[in-house]
Amino acid sequence: MSKKKILFIGHQAESVGGAEDDLERLLKFTYQSQEFENTLLIPEGPRVKQYGMFADKVITYKIGYLPGLYTNILDYFKYLLKILIQFFDIIRKIKNTRQYNICVVNVTVLVMPAVFIKLLNRKIKTIFFIREMIKPNFIRKIVFKIISKISSGVIFVSEGLKTDYINYAGDSKNSIVMYSASEPSDFFESDKAIEYVRNFFERNFFVENTRIILNIGPVSPIKNQKLIIESLKNIILLNPGIRPVFLHLGRIEPNFFYAKELLKLIKEQGLEKNVLFLNALDKETTQEFIKKSDVVVISSISEGFPLVVSEAFMNETVLITTDCISNERILENNYNCIIIKNDISELSEAITKIFQNEKLRLALIKNALKTADEFLNLERNMNFFIKYLQVV
Repeated sequence: MSKKKILFIGHQAESVGGAEDDLERLLKFTYQSQEFENTLLIPEGPRVKQYGMFADKVITYKIGYLPGLYTNILDYFKYLLKILIQFFDIIRKIKNTRQYNICVVNVTVLVMPAVFIKLLNRKIKTIFFIREMIKPNFIRKIVFKIISKISSGVIFVSEGLKTDYINYAGDSKNSIVMYSASEPSDFFESDKAIEYVRNFFERNFFVENTRIILNIGPVSPIKNQKLIIESLKNIILLNPGIRPVFLHLGRIEPNFFYAKELLKLIKEQGLEKNVLFLNALDKETTQEFIKKSDVVVISSISEGFPLVVSEAFMNETVLITTDCISNERILENNYNCIIIKNDISELSEAITKIFQNEKLRLALIKNALKTADEFLNLERNMNFFIKYLQVV
C-alpha cells in the first residue's frame, strides 16, 4: 500500500519553543510509523537540520506569519507585503502541490500559506492545529472563518480553544482536542544538564532556605512576568526566613520596552538578589531546572495550552497558573494545580501555601501525575493523531 504524503507547515525553526517542540514530535511519530511520507515547509532556522531527521524532504520558505497578538496597523500592512513574496516563493519551491494528500498546519497564524496550498491543490485535506488565542478578537474571527472554509479537520490543544472556535466559526467539523504533551521526565536526563544546573545552584543559591519560582517563555507583556516580580515583596513578608528567587528561562531583549520596565521595577524594589534571568536553554537543561524548582508559575494574560503544563506535571513540580487558560477541564484548582486571578495578592498567597503546606504540595503533585497519565501521555496522543490522519 502506498504511503500518504503529508505536507507539514511550520512558522519558524527556533531552537526553543512549545509549538516548535510539538512540530518535532508530530514529524517524529508520523515518520517512524512508516505509513507516511513527510515533507516539511519551514523557514530557515537553527532547528531545520533537527527537523530533517524526521522528514523525507525539507523545503525552506520566506518567513512571515500573521501577527498573533495586539499590534499596530503598520505590522499588518508589512505582513500583507510579506505574504505576496511568500506566495511566489512557495509556488517556486514546491512546484507540484498535487502530490500531497494532507497538509498539516502547525499554528493558526499560518492561515495564509495554507490558503495558498489549498488554491494550488483543491483536493488536499488541510488540518489545522489551533494552539494560540489570536488577538484582537475581530482578527481571530476572520482567521477562524477562513479555517472553517478550507479545513478538513481541526485539532485544538485545549477545550477552551475549541469552545472559542465554535463561538466564532460556528462549527467544529472533524475536530478533536489533543493536549500538548511532553516526553516522560527521564527522557531528557543528561549528565551535562545535571552538572550545569548543579553548578548554577551552587553559585547563586548558597543561602539556606532559598525557594525557586520558575517562569518559562519570552519576556513580554502577554507573558506578564511583572506579576511575579510585583508579588515578591509580599512573598518575602509572608515567609520570614525564606529567600524567594524568581528564576526566568527564556528570550529577553534588553532594549525591548517591557524588559526595561521589569529591570527598572527590580531595581526600584531592591529585588536584585531575588530575580535571575537566564536566556532560552536546551530542552535537557530546561527540564532539569523544572525538577529543581519549588513551583512553576504561568503568569500570562492569555494562553492556549502551554507545554509547560505537561512539563511541570511530568517533573513533579507544583504548577500555579493565572486563569489565562479558559474553560480548561483538566486543570482543577487545588486538585492538580492552583489557579489564580491576575492579582498580586492571590499569587503571593498561592506561592506561600506551597512553601508552608507540605501536605498540599504533595497532594497537588500526586494528582498532577494522575492527570498527566490520563490526558498528557505523549505516545498515546501521537498514536491517536496517526489514526486521525488515516481517516480524515
